[in-house]
Amino acid sequence: YFCEPVICTGWFERLISFMDFANASMALIDPEQKDAVNELFDRLSDLYMILIDKFIETFPGHIHCVCLHDDWGHQHGMILSPATVKEMIVPHMKKVTDHLHSKGILAEIHSCGKVEPLIPAMIDAGFSLLENQSILDFDDVVPRYGDKIKVHMPPENVPPEDAPAEAFRQCARNYVEKVIKLGNPVILETFYSSPLTPEFWEELYRYSRIRFLESQL
Repeated sequence: YFCEPVICTGWFERLISFMDFANASMALIDPEQKDAVNELFDRLSDLYMILIDKFIETFPGHIHCVCLHDDWGHQHGMILSPATVKEMIVPHMKKVTDHLHSKGILAEIHSCGKVEPLIPAMIDAGFSLLENQSILDFDDVVPRYGDKIKVHMPPENVPPEDAPAEAFRQCARNYVEKVIKLGNPVILETFYSSPLTPEFWEELYRYSRIRFLESQL
């Protein structure tokens, strides 16, 4: 079986838990507090690596990916600037992702919100996968970054659960065609969509095998 632990909460989120949101945001850019923040983040990285080692020890052979949870955005944009993330958070994340990679384990980041400008920082931090919300601009993100980081992309216009089976089959074909058009692989996200029927999954498997084979010819 496959097990993907999620480490909640991440560096910025943990700082918020200690200081509340406004003070945590200020601490990241206050020259008088940066050293203390970096010291905290470094200790957090050590803690997360201990947790990862415990995951591996407890579920030997079954940990293939670990998700690190740190929200950097809101519905309309970023909470943190790219410069702040790269300076204050990325080096500490890289310490943990390097540890994961040394164990042969993939690193995934969960980050909610409109975080498109922060995706390069996620890549620099060593993440291979991004668990995100459906508000991302996939038409821009997948072609631009999809060869470096795989994003969770939901199907569009999912029919209501009581719709005819053919509607779900067509939804699956539309999803496959969009992935091909975007030009890079994605992870099918189902959390933000209506329930998907067996017909959707059957057609997704059947049609994707046909179309992806055709696309390689």
